[in-house]
Amino acid sequence: MQYQVTCKQCGGKFQLSVDNVRRISSICPYCGQKLSVVIPQTIAQVPPVMEAYEVKPAVVQPKKKSGVVGKLLFFVLCLSLLGAALWFWNDYQATVKTNELRARQLHRDSVMQVRAAIEAKAKAEKELEKKHILVEQFLRSFYTNAVLSDAEPEYYEHYLTENCRKIVFGNIENQVDMDRKAVWWGAFGSISGLKNKETLVRNLRITYNDADWYKVRLSQDGETEFKLIKIKIDNKKILIDDIR
Repeated sequence: MQYQVTCKQCGGKFQLSVDNVRRISSICPYCGQKLSVVIPQTIAQVPPVMEAYEVKPAVVQPKKKSGVVGKLLFFVLCLSLLGAALWFWNDYQATVKTNELRARQLHRDSVMQVRAAIEAKAKAEKELEKKHILVEQFLRSFYTNAVLSDAEPEYYEHYLTENCRKIVFGNIENQVDMDRKAVWWGAFGSISGLKNKETLVRNLRITYNDADWYKVRLSQDGETEFKLIKIKIDNKKILIDDIR
């Protein structure tokens, strides 16, 4: 006899053939659920609809499997996002630290450059001051011994450059009758009657003027004259290169 059975698990309907039994086991062709079917005592002409109840799950439902896989994928995704966020954060912190170190290094370099510039300027000023002192001492000694004295000019001509020798003696320095003392005094001494050399030595003043030029003051009895002397240093030797 054919009976129509409805599965309580999925609601699917299917035909079942039964012969003189009160109970029969079957499997739902739709969901695979194992069923136990009870046959009624009175059999009607139209095949009755039999209700089945669940005995024991045969297989794990696919939906449950997909849920576990989905959770696993979600966990992996979250872990990946967390790892990426941590990497970006560490990279950001490293960049910030690098920029800070670079800024500090630039600041230190700037401070060192400023300090080096200040030290170089101070050193240059010290060297220039030292040069002024040496030149002033040289000119004072030169005027005291070679100009404001009775010494022969030929003993001090080696303190002049070739350019200054031409300025002092011109093109006639080889003339036999040239008064070299008078020419020497005319170049370095007074041309307005200042003749008291002892007084001139006592009042002698040497000061720096500009560039390589130094000013020599010759003063006597209220009268003063100035000479401008240009200095050239050749291999640490001080020479007179020009005079005005």
